[in-house]
Amino acid sequence: MKHLLFNLPILIAGLIVLPACERSSDPIVTAEETIIHERPAWSPDGLTIAFSNRIIGGQGIYLVDSSGLNFRVLKAGEGLGLSWSPDSKWIVFSANGSLHKIKATGDSLTQWTSSANDHRPAWSPDGTRIVFRNNGLRILNVATSQVTTILTTGTDPTWTPAGLILFITSSPAGASLDYFFETIDTTGGQRQTLYQLRTPADCGFSSVDQTGTYLLFSARPLDRPDRAQIVRITLSNSQGLQLTSDGGDFPAWSPDGTNIVYTRTAKDDGGLWIMNADGSNKRMLTQP
Repeated sequence: MKHLLFNLPILIAGLIVLPACERSSDPIVTAEETIIHERPAWSPDGLTIAFSNRIIGGQGIYLVDSSGLNFRVLKAGEGLGLSWSPDSKWIVFSANGSLHKIKATGDSLTQWTSSANDHRPAWSPDGTRIVFRNNGLRILNVATSQVTTILTTGTDPTWTPAGLILFITSSPAGASLDYFFETIDTTGGQRQTLYQLRTPADCGFSSVDQTGTYLLFSARPLDRPDRAQIVRITLSNSQGLQLTSDGGDFPAWSPDGTNIVYTRTAKDDGGLWIMNADGSNKRMLTQP
């Protein structure tokens, strides 16, 4: 039995449940969030972290060395859902509902799709495909720019180290939601559930580390205005570990799986932080 997440819900056999008495009788305490540097993406060579900046007048895609040095603007204006090419030379992102790519040097900005609903792109480990969300899951062929629909459901797509698409589906379950962290191959076959979760929280931004050992995601309560927190699940035994307690969102693994970059959402912060894979040794990366 593992205590985890908000107001000590209990993790039992891979399902998080929160006793109804806590929802009905506990006082609701507002926890203000600050989000300024968001959705970080660690380059495959481990040297650079790309992120989106929310600061009014400074919105855009920014880069910072993983050491915290060399803070710089890559592209001004809208840019979300950042993902690196495997050679660390390109970044794909969504702007105005279409996919774009840009070199890490700031050159060769190119619009890749013309839809108004293309979001959350993720570059495949072999560099040949980009999965993204548009009324389900779609794949863009990098060489031909051809788009194929894989599923008409699912959100938050990314890739496992083995080259499978990882995505989330959910369904109502009373005051909670049932979440399914699923994988599927690029043909739309071999769909399977990697992990199942019942929780009174909004879960997202999931990913699997390079060894396939851990599932990482953020969770924000549905019925109370608490901050999101970051959770790590050991897939072999469904053991959960809450990695943050003062607000954490948009987690992303380092290439070697030893560190996690995230947005610390505590009031008056909102910048990027790095922590060890077990949640220890938290240190500031960017200061808004």
